[in-house]
Amino acid sequence: MAIASTVPIGSLPPVGEVPPRMIAQVVRQSRLGDPEAAFQPEEIDTPAPRAGEVLIAVMAAGINFNNVWAARGVPIDVIGQRQKMTGDTADFHVGGSDASGIVYAIGDGVDNVKVGDEVVVHHGWWDPDDPWVLAGKDPMLAPSARIWGYDWPRNYGSFAQFCIAQAHQVMPKADHLTWEQAAACSLVGTTAYRMLYGWLGNPVQPGDVVLVCGGSGGVGSQAIQLVKWGGGLPVAVVSGPDKGEMSSSSAPSAGSTGPSSTTGASRRTGPTRRARPSGPPRPAGSGSRSGTPSATGRTRPSSSSILARRPSRPPSSPALTVAWS
Repeated sequence: MAIASTVPIGSLPPVGEVPPRMIAQVVRQSRLGDPEAAFQPEEIDTPAPRAGEVLIAVMAAGINFNNVWAARGVPIDVIGQRQKMTGDTADFHVGGSDASGIVYAIGDGVDNVKVGDEVVVHHGWWDPDDPWVLAGKDPMLAPSARIWGYDWPRNYGSFAQFCIAQAHQVMPKADHLTWEQAAACSLVGTTAYRMLYGWLGNPVQPGDVVLVCGGSGGVGSQAIQLVKWGGGLPVAVVSGPDKGEMSSSSAPSAGSTGPSSTTGASRRTGPTRRARPSGPPRPAGSGSRSGTPSATGRTRPSSSSILARRPSRPPSSPALTVAWS
């Protein structure tokens, strides 16, 4: 039976059978502007995975502000940048920096996933032959590092029926998460993680009070959970009571998890000179070029500001919120 040129939105071809064409939300230079007009559904060729790459049928995609920038063409025109960087003549951009889906094809050398696997994708893209990466340094600080689905050289992010990712970006999807839940947290979660746990000698510890500006946003809501997991007290700054309620709901109940609970939470020695609780496990490719302290202590600006101080006794409430009028 021949494979259809495209498959309808909301349906999938048999696993492993890749249609030659797909539907994608596409930005073109001729219509740069606000996302509602810049992104338009179009039928384009389905990309084939190169060596070290994975083709994924997208079940859900996360939305991040970087593709508002891509739609507007500021601060950079990602289409023009990619053409200049790679010589690629494609005059469109397929955005999307978070995804969950099913593996449909793999390129040469890929051995960590197979066709049919249910996966999520993290946003960190880098050249595996970059000397910085080969030296074992933080790959998200490498000269070649880019944000998948935004300013990376390959173009095919998650706002399409199929996306392309490097093999190291592809991780198993947790069985208890829906497709939508699994696609929502990688970029903002790893950004918040690095801000809170990526400072040598200064990770969040039990009893720390952490101010989270923009507590109801993507990075902020993840930061609240990560602070609680580490035994700290998140204080969220938001613009109104409704967002305060959302921020409060982000915090797990006091004592339910984290190193200060009595549930036998494990501890490990981090990459500092003193033992510390780990908080949640360190994710692969954690962090974002757009605003995360690095393992070397260098920082980049971020849209979400997190500051911490150490109080005299551990916190007991799940979260505090402060509303700006």
